Amino acid sequence: MTQHDIFKSFAIARFNKLSNSFGVEHVLATIDGIGDDVKTDQKKKILLDSFTKCKERYTALVKQYLAPPGKIDLAPLISKIKCIPLRQQQSPKSIVWDEKLKGKALQLIAHIFAYWTLLESASYFEVADQTDARSYLRQPHDAQVLSVFRILGIGNNDASYAEEALNWAKRKLGLRTQSGTLMPSLVEIGTGEGKSLTFAVAACVQALLGFSVRCVCYSQYLSKRDYQEYEPLFNDFGV
Repeated sequence: MTQHDIFKSFAIARFNKLSNSFGVEHVLATIDGIGDDVKTDQKKKILLDSFTKCKERYTALVKQYLAPPGKIDLAPLISKIKCIPLRQQQSPKSIVWDEKLKGKALQLIAHIFAYWTLLESASYFEVADQTDARSYLRQPHDAQVLSVFRILGIGNNDASYAEEALNWAKRKLGLRTQSGTLMPSLVEIGTGEGKSLTFAVAACVQALLGFSVRCVCYSQYLSKRDYQEYEPLFNDFGV
């Protein structure tokens, strides 16, 4: 339905209303992991604090740049996104992932999600006088934001987990890892829950932070469809 313009705005509003009924507290209460105790109070607090900062920044950016069709100018936002990274090229065998880069990652997540929202914001102005007008803006739902966090290893600060991950990387992959290195998690997202957007944003963040990124999908059709959908992001960010 979202492929047809006549239904697109209604589909966006319906999706937002459904997803907003399951907020970040619900996601954190139901999230689970294998070999990674993500349900600990410490990790949930890190994820919630990171989410709150990211959501506040995202909301402020959307408010700052939102404008009617023909008047919206996203060039300054694109420039700002490109200026966030530290221009550091990551080596596969020596990955640097310190607190400064984690902070940059959070900034990029908020900015990229805001840019994605603003790219197609015309529907909002068609119903701007309605109380639920904001639901006509396409928005990432909380589970998608937290999924990007987990893909980027945000929340994996437990000392024992870090030591185990570092030792495994050295033993199995021959990586010259160090304390503070990237420790990502595999994330399972159900059908229709927003894998494509989660994947695209995570890929953009990693590419902008100097990683060489390869996106792989079992389906040639889905690969082509998603690449074409998110090609504006890749092109505008130069990744």
